[in-house]
Amino acid sequence: MDYTTILRTLAELSRFQIVKLLRKGPLTVREIAVHLHICQPQASKHLRVLHEAGMVEFDAGSAKERK
Repeated sequence: MDYTTILRTLAELSRFQIVKLLRKGPLTVREIAVHLHICQPQASKHLRVLHEAGMVEFDAGSAKERK
């Protein structure tokens, strides 16, 4: 992961805010959407971009474990 990729990825304010939120601990897509006042598909898209840039990891089972 190079600095250009990091800066381009974080240039979008929502993605920067997601990274700030996730520094405090893991959240579900729904929790991120609620915190940022965006719809869930938008949050998922931003997370996908962050994941492709190597900045976040997914744990698909964790949401099911929280219920």
